[in-house]
Amino acid sequence: MKRGQREFCRFSKIEQIPGVSLLEASFVSFSYAPHAHETFAIGQTLSGLQDFVCNGQKHRGFPGTLITINPDEVHDGHSGLETGFAYRMLYIPTTNLFSLANDLWGGQKNSSPHFKGTLHQDKRTVVATSRFFNLLKAQGTEALKLETALVETLGILLKHHGECRKVIAVPFPRVKIVQDAQEYLRQNLAGDITLEELATRFGDTPFMFLKRFRKISGMPPHRFHLQCRVDKARRLLLQELPLVEIAAETGFCDQSHFNRRFREVVGVSPGAYRRAMRKEGKIIHGMGNQGGGSH
Repeated sequence: MKRGQREFCRFSKIEQIPGVSLLEASFVSFSYAPHAHETFAIGQTLSGLQDFVCNGQKHRGFPGTLITINPDEVHDGHSGLETGFAYRMLYIPTTNLFSLANDLWGGQKNSSPHFKGTLHQDKRTVVATSRFFNLLKAQGTEALKLETALVETLGILLKHHGECRKVIAVPFPRVKIVQDAQEYLRQNLAGDITLEELATRFGDTPFMFLKRFRKISGMPPHRFHLQCRVDKARRLLLQELPLVEIAAETGFCDQSHFNRRFREVVGVSPGAYRRAMRKEGKIIHGMGNQGGGSH
C-alpha cells in the first residue's frame, strides 16, 4: 500500500452464523484510539506491520500473525510502517466460547474462558484460522460447513492458547468502587459528568479515583464513558430509530459529533454500521486518510 492511497474498512455480518461479524481493513496514517469490545476478537495481520498496545503491553503483528483479544481488554493500534498495514478480525459473542470451553474443559464453577496471550504464530493455529477466513470469502458456503469450521478453529485456539479463569465472586473494596462507578457511567450516558463528581460520589479524591479507575478499567473515565455510549448506540442502531434520536439518547451533542466518535471506535459511520447489520450484506466505507477501525 502506498502512502496517500485510499484507506478502507469493510464490515460485514456473517449471515450463516448469528452474532458473528467480520472486519477487513487497510490503514496508512490512522491510529486507533484506546477502546475495548464486548466480544472476543480474533484477527490476523495480512500485510505490513500492525503495532498496538493491549493491556499495557506493546505488540507487533507481522503478516500471518494471529491476534486474540478478550472481552473488555483495552487496546489501540497503528501501522508500524509508512506504507500501512492490512488485517481482518472476527468478533465472536462470549456465549460461543463459553459453550465451547465447557465442552473442552468441563463445567468449572465461577470460571470463564480466556486467551493467555495476544499474538500467536504457531503453524497449527495459523493454518486453521487462515482456512476459516478463506472459507468466509468463498461464495455459497453452506451454513453447516461454515459453523463446523468455526467450531474447529475456536477449539484449536482454546486448546493451544486458552484457559479457564476463576471469576472473583466478591471483588476487593477498591475494585468494587470502580465497578460501581462504571455502572453509574453506563446508566448516565447523556450526562456531562465531571471527575470531581465521580470521586465525591464514590468516596475518593479525584487523583486517587482516576489512578484506581485507570488501573482497573485500562482507560480513564472519559474514555470508558465514550465506550459505553458507542456500545449503547450499536444496540440502538439495530432498531429503526432515527440517527439524530440515537445521538441524543447516547449523549452526543449533534449527529456530526456522533458520526466522528462512533467511527473512532467501530471503524464505520453509524449509518454504514446499520446497513451492514441488516440483510443487505457487506458494506464498504471508504475513509480517505481519516479512517477508523474496530481493531
